[in-house]
Amino acid sequence: MVLDPIGYYANAVLLITYGIYLVLSLACLHFQLQKWRNSSAGTLLLAFNIVMLLVNTTFMITMLVWMQYALAGDVTSVRSLGTVKDSMNVLNIWMANGLLLYRLYIIFSPQRPGLVIAGPLILMIAVFVTGILLLVEDGKAGTIGSQNQYGVAFWCLSLMLNLLVTCLITTRLLPFLQHSQAHPMVAVQARRYMSIISGLIESASLYSITGLLFVTLVVAGSPLQIVFGVLFNAVAAIAPNLILLRIALGTAFTPGEIDAMTISSPFRYSFHKESGECLALNPVVV
Repeated sequence: MVLDPIGYYANAVLLITYGIYLVLSLACLHFQLQKWRNSSAGTLLLAFNIVMLLVNTTFMITMLVWMQYALAGDVTSVRSLGTVKDSMNVLNIWMANGLLLYRLYIIFSPQRPGLVIAGPLILMIAVFVTGILLLVEDGKAGTIGSQNQYGVAFWCLSLMLNLLVTCLITTRLLPFLQHSQAHPMVAVQARRYMSIISGLIESASLYSITGLLFVTLVVAGSPLQIVFGVLFNAVAAIAPNLILLRIALGTAFTPGEIDAMTISSPFRYSFHKESGECLALNPVVV
């Protein structure tokens, strides 16, 4: 595999994308630390963010050192560090997919989420199993993940899971947007939901396009797979941090919010499910 000058490009992409991720992660931690005692879920998400930060920092450091050994032609060090690097990569993708499943559960929680989450959960199990097989093969054969027979399956299944969850969440939110078009009084909240859908679609598109390019380059055996592998791992870390930041800022959905179709403003409005009308309730202080 030719690494020079591809290795230097990969290092540049790694440092830039890690810098973006680090800013997002620290901003998220800042807001999470202000609210982490308010709920058990807040504490778990704080711990999640800290663990993900440690995983991605370990990946960044290991990747930089691995690249130096690869450029120097030190095969033994490349194999040992490659296993560590791939372990962090797999763990990062597991965590990102797990957070997506959690948000899917929250958004569908009033409507028997077990039925909706069954398909994504099966895919998540498949991602988990192929990830373990990838790492076992790494340690046994001394290959790196992109040369591993389970690598392509792992990344493809992760892409499928991401797209499926994004489609389900978008489908859940679209009916509210359709109702809101006929009621100008809820335009502000509609824009909020539309921005969330747009963010989901954009992040899924970025994740999917990067992942598809990476898998294609792996199958083709192109040296560019290293650059896109770094980029793919970075996108897998940045996307869930955007979700965590919305939760920390209090702009993400809570259980039952979509089902209730409730809008808070100087007056509170809610949709009547059968007639589709927007009914004014008692004024509330927000």
